[in-house]
Amino acid sequence: PEPIAIDLTPVEHTSILQLVQTANIPLNKLVSVFSYLIVEMRWIQRTAEDKFFPPLAMFDTTGVEEGETQMMIGRMMPFFTDLSHFIARCHVVVCNTVRQLAALYHPSQRVYANLAKHCHLLPVIMSISNTLTVLMTFDKLLSGNKPLLEAWGRFQLMMRPIQKEPGRFS
Repeated sequence: PEPIAIDLTPVEHTSILQLVQTANIPLNKLVSVFSYLIVEMRWIQRTAEDKFFPPLAMFDTTGVEEGETQMMIGRMMPFFTDLSHFIARCHVVVCNTVRQLAALYHPSQRVYANLAKHCHLLPVIMSISNTLTVLMTFDKLLSGNKPLLEAWGRFQLMMRPIQKEPGRFS
């Protein structure tokens, strides 16, 4: 007999805009903006934990020959490019969220300031906190991994002559 499995994954595809529908237009805007930002920051945290943290935490060059260290870094260049873009995205999202929060309390935004008094913004603050924790974890993983720093330094030394005379190495 073959095993039976039940897939409990929800198949409904509903957007935040469909869920947020009140007669109060400013409230709709406020809830929609912060909901999308929270969703984005949660995605950032999951992606960092699943895709970026493990390779950085596990990087080691123990028992690896001299030339192989530079090859390891070279093979990881697409990963480092993705990491750079990901960190830039984190920066954009955190800055946007802080700007949105600051705009709530700007004197020209009285409608939103009154709404914000009655909204619970703790999920927004917690999401910012979690995203900043992700950035701090990257900082610790990158600056605290001595084998990675040494391998990166060796890779840079290897690249200097190549940058000076690229035609010689093509």
